[in-house]
Amino acid sequence: MVSTLWLQPLSFTELCSIVKGIVIVQAEPKNVMLVHGEAEKMEFLKQKIVKEFGIDCFMPANGETATITTQSDIPVKVSDRLLKRALEEYSGFLPAKKALIKPSHYPVEGVLVVRDKGVEVIDRCEAESQLGLVPHEIKFSCIINPDVRSTELHQLPDKLQSVVEKLLPDHSVMRLSEYSIGIDYSTVLIEIPEPSSTKLRISWDFKHNQLGESVYSKLQMNISRLL
Repeated sequence: MVSTLWLQPLSFTELCSIVKGIVIVQAEPKNVMLVHGEAEKMEFLKQKIVKEFGIDCFMPANGETATITTQSDIPVKVSDRLLKRALEEYSGFLPAKKALIKPSHYPVEGVLVVRDKGVEVIDRCEAESQLGLVPHEIKFSCIINPDVRSTELHQLPDKLQSVVEKLLPDHSVMRLSEYSIGIDYSTVLIEIPEPSSTKLRISWDFKHNQLGESVYSKLQMNISRLL
């Protein structure tokens, strides 16, 4: 973010009048920096400014770097489409998950766009359409080899669903096919790539990386014990 700093040089006479508040009242600064004068008098002036006007005053020595922390309120407009999508996502949560996250604390992911007329947060699809962006997706896939007897392979899909429901009680678990399970409306997929194999493939995209890593970690630690 590019910031603009306005500097207002003052003559010795004006500097003296600061004590009376003339310059400070007119300029309405949020910070004051004293850069010239005798140390003792500058210290007196600094204390005077801080006490009478409640303004931070800096008096750096020659060659010293002064860091001034500023606070600016920037109004940001949020698109209706983004808010609607976030509300739909929250409405789809199971009651147990809703109890953990208040609507006002639900994180909303969007694209920050700076325009001439101001700052706006819009939906990803809006950004792609308005700005001509080409979307790129990052997907993750991991393999787990649980300890399952070959004689129990035919029971693996049903047992797997039962285990996933037990490990993820706060999430929606849906059987998509005989050999695949979807978590939270298929944001994370658990598949048996080959009917005769005991391998499990867990896949998810970058947007749902936190959930994907959580599912993978829980399955990797508990699947052999629970099957």
